[in-house]
Amino acid sequence: MPTFTKNMLSAAFTWFVQKNLLLLSLLPLIKIKEICP
Repeated sequence: MPTFTKNMLSAAFTWFVQKNLLLLSLLPLIKIKEICP
């Protein structure tokens, strides 16, 4: 089933991107906290 695997890949990719965006948005906050406690 090519469509099934395609949908799974798409969902996994979307989840991965969202996870990375969350991480990227949190990183500066963590760095600021480390610099200015």
